[in-house]
Amino acid sequence: MSDANASNSKITVVAILLGLSWAIGLCTIASAQGPTCTAPPIDRTRSLVVTDAALDKTKFAFSRTIDAILGSLSIPKTAENRENFVKSLLTSFQDDDMVNPVSGLRMNVDLRPLEAGLDPKKLLNPTDPAGLVPVALFNRLDAAPVDWSNCGEHRIIYSFKAPIPNVSGLPSRLLLIFEARTDNASPQKTGFEGCRATANFWRNLTDENDSGKRAERLEQFYYTGIAGASGPVVQAKNYGGPLGQVRGNFFINAPGTQPKWQLREWIVVNSGQPTPASLVPVTVKDNPLAQFYLDGNGSGDDAPKDATLEASERVEFQNQFLGTSITRCWSQTLYATSWRPANQDIVKNSIRRMLLSTKPNTDSISLTASARALKIVSTSSRAFLKALKTTRRQEPEPL
Repeated sequence: MSDANASNSKITVVAILLGLSWAIGLCTIASAQGPTCTAPPIDRTRSLVVTDAALDKTKFAFSRTIDAILGSLSIPKTAENRENFVKSLLTSFQDDDMVNPVSGLRMNVDLRPLEAGLDPKKLLNPTDPAGLVPVALFNRLDAAPVDWSNCGEHRIIYSFKAPIPNVSGLPSRLLLIFEARTDNASPQKTGFEGCRATANFWRNLTDENDSGKRAERLEQFYYTGIAGASGPVVQAKNYGGPLGQVRGNFFINAPGTQPKWQLREWIVVNSGQPTPASLVPVTVKDNPLAQFYLDGNGSGDDAPKDATLEASERVEFQNQFLGTSITRCWSQTLYATSWRPANQDIVKNSIRRMLLSTKPNTDSISLTASARALKIVSTSSRAFLKALKTTRRQEPEPL
């Protein structure tokens, strides 16, 4: 599935959820029929992804988000505390290993000295070329679990004010995403009613034509809270305590070098060390270790720190990848086609067979773990497209 198709599928899911929430009051019951509901309109640019004037650069300043997190921990909102908090994230780029908290596997991590050398003062200064400025707000109500024990994620994305030029290569970029996952507001902490206020908030933005008023509503939702919700979006507990996280997409390039992109993840911890509050690195969820795509333990840069544990975790991952991850990867596309379940299984099984038949040859044995992972994912995509083409011929009509 392409990024565009995946994004469209997610947007459709959110729109459906928002529409169902708002349409409850628009249902009428005919004498001999069931309820008839009128689906409300959803403007994607207002209720799902906000990038227009409603995203006020001052109201959503990077420094304000940091202050709101510190304030929720009763930490004074001083320039020193802001800088130390951001510095804790940058310092993590100096770590060369990490332990998975679930399996206990110790993994190698790339040192990123250029990212570690960024200046927190500049990042906090919206007038500096390297200052972080808000570029988008995302409504991810679709990320809520089936029991509605939380209300999904509500994100703020920050980026350099402008890409940092590189005289002999691609410019440097940094995207920092504050992915707050908000709690269910009901006393039972479960069920859609505890998230209805959040769903209605986002849907009602569609009806407001004044971008200034939408900006005021968004500011309230993110920083002070709205009636019926579990408090403001931006507070420490929504970034890893225990919900949510902060993620970074980045490549800071030295002159004459190829860009090396990475995705990393942090949570907010109020430990008092090394600052009153810190952004602590954690493993990136749903992003497996690249070495798990190898057929055995690697060597050189891919050599494991714990050979026995990594080997056993690799087996578990590959079984899960073939058994469930493939289905998850393509499920939205398969569902959207309304195919018969039997033909959906044909597609899934075809992908599994093609992957299982892909044995390492001389070239693939010499690949790094990252290159091997890309090759396997590429093979999966080709298998999907092939199975898609074959199965469509067998599908005379949608259900």
